Formats: sequence, structure tokens, C-alpha cells
Amino acid sequence: MLAALLWLAACDQDTLRPVWIGTVSPTSARAGELVHLLGHGLASATPASADAGLATPQTDQVLVDGQPVVIRYRADDRVDFIAPALAAGPATVIVLSGGTASNPVTLWLNPPLPADATVVP
Repeated sequence: MLAALLWLAACDQDTLRPVWIGTVSPTSARAGELVHLLGHGLASATPASADAGLATPQTDQVLVDGQPVVIRYRADDRVDFIAPALAAGPATVIVLSGGTASNPVTLWLNPPLPADATVVP
């Protein structure tokens, strides 16, 4: 609900770009975790998921600190991707859709868990 409210609050028609990211959820992630972007114009092709044989056009990419990442789902209003294994700290996320770049948003990359860590559900 909070993400939807943030997205609606950020939807200002004067600043809306053809490719625009309103929210990133979660705001921090570890390598391998799924990250969701909500916005507008985030994919130039029809919605598709990796499970359904996602064929992402070369013009549709998500870049985290300039590095392309694995996209798991893409649609005009949402893109899901796998957080990359980069240095911990703030990272800039940009979506390229049809060759057009979105506004940059920040995703905090968390350090990896120690190999002997126990994850409690």
C-alpha cells in the first residue's frame, strides 16, 4: 500500500517522462534477491516473464551502476529484476526502454550474508 501511495504522490504530470520509475521495492536488497520497479513506459514490448520464455528486446534493459542485470518480468508499469553482486552501498538504477533512459533511482545493496549464516523464515 505504501509503495502505491508513494507512486501516486510522485506522479506529477509536469515531470512525467516517457520512461519513468516511481518506486523501487524493496529499497535495499542483497545479491540474488528480487527487486520491483513501478512506473511508466518501463518496457517497449508486451508483458512477459522469464518463466514464460522472456525474450527481452536489446533496447529494454535495467542497469544497476551501469551494469545490465537479469530481468525476471517486464511490463509497461512494472519491471522485476535480480539484484546484482556489486559493492555494498547505494547503487543507481536506470531502465532503458526502447532506447530511452528513465530517471535514476537509488537501491541500497546490502553486503552478502556470511557463508555460515542461518536464515530464519
